Amino acid sequence: MEFPHKMTDDRFYDEVKLKIIPRHKESCASGDEWRTSCQIQLFSKGTCVYENYSGTIKDALIKTLSVLNELLISNTDHENKCFQYGCSNDATVKYQINERFSRMGEKLDKEEYSQSRYYRKFCDDHSIRGDCSREDSDDNYTKTT
Repeated sequence: MEFPHKMTDDRFYDEVKLKIIPRHKESCASGDEWRTSCQIQLFSKGTCVYENYSGTIKDALIKTLSVLNELLISNTDHENKCFQYGCSNDATVKYQINERFSRMGEKLDKEEYSQSRYYRKFCDDHSIRGDCSREDSDDNYTKTT
């Protein structure tokens, strides 16, 4: 089987927008007045993946923080987008990962994942990976498309 393998620094969202929205409230009982609400949006690869409205920026941020774990678990898959964190370009090249490493850089035992193939996709701008990382390096990828 073949599985996509996210980059270790992928944080699910790569853009946050906060916007104050003014509105005029009219009421015979309590009078007319201007009020504001706050809209917060989280984007991943150019797609809005979360939106919330609250009375204040503080409340919007608190609500957003309380659902971040759920958002990470229900991560929207961007199959045809570049795997480079922060990039929303379409992927143009696909690489099979030859060897897997832990976050600490230790090589993982191939027996643990020998039945599966892991891949990453990148756009033309990010197709050259360099040699700084052990897992995310040109030497550790085999181009498949």
